[in-house]
Amino acid sequence: TSEDMQELAEGENTINQTAEDVTEQYAFFAPSESGIFKFELADSTDCEINVSDGGSYVYMGSNKKLVLDKAHPAYIRMNVTGSSTNASAKIIITKLADIGEISADGSTDVTLTKDNNLKFYKFTAPEDGVYVFEAGELNTQVYMYAVNSISDNDVLPDNYYGHQGAGAVSVEEGDV
Repeated sequence: TSEDMQELAEGENTINQTAEDVTEQYAFFAPSESGIFKFELADSTDCEINVSDGGSYVYMGSNKKLVLDKAHPAYIRMNVTGSSTNASAKIIITKLADIGEISADGSTDVTLTKDNNLKFYKFTAPEDGVYVFEAGELNTQVYMYAVNSISDNDVLPDNYYGHQGAGAVSVEEGDV
């Protein structure tokens, strides 16, 4: 349970093996607002780090990007390797982007600049269906990319792909 886990915060965090006989140590990070967060493994001793955003745990490697909010935190599992009694890991958590919200039949004004050319929005489907997201005026410089998840490449600056002006995605009721 989260009461038994170490709570992590944005910035630098250290997870330490709490007792000699402990082979798995757990921690969690629940941001105060929606965002895309980078988890960077800065240092580790005698352990392997896995991360989950609510699904199964996956190997973190040197870094992992996750979409999170207070209701959908990240969980970190430190597996002690060998017979270590002093395993530890240093994890740096950085917010890469805010995520706004948009509703069906709603709209939002988006301003993109040369230095800030990506915006992310969360949409929760009120019912099953295909939803179309449009940029309003067809602007050949705006690319819409409507997907059910955000990958590591989606948060790279100067990432120009998607559909010019509009995009559609099939979503089931309640899906984000």
